[in-house]
Amino acid sequence: MKLIRAFIALFLVPTDNPDLMLSQLRASSRQVPLLYFILVVNTVALGVTHYGVAPNVLTIGFPALVAVGCWLRVWAWTKIRDEEMSEAVVRRRLKNIRNHRQQYAHRPACAHAKIPALF
Repeated sequence: MKLIRAFIALFLVPTDNPDLMLSQLRASSRQVPLLYFILVVNTVALGVTHYGVAPNVLTIGFPALVAVGCWLRVWAWTKIRDEEMSEAVVRRRLKNIRNHRQQYAHRPACAHAKIPALF
């Protein structure tokens, strides 16, 4: 039981150290935009490889929509880097990240896209 609690403690937001919380948020603000960039590159690559085979809505429209959405999210994340935040704001943002991750972690990927599961 101690091992399980120690493992779970690795993923909790440490509210007793404000400097650590701020550095975690700033590190995330540098890493998350890279994940969005990878998502856009993969989406565009998939659209390019299926251009002419799949409908243009899926090969051009959807990658463009994903790129615009990712650009907006990257813009929001890069604003965090230079922003002066109180301890309460940092704690709230870290908890929002954790809650969002937990909300979708237990579902299969097809549940996010409203696609019926085949398995």
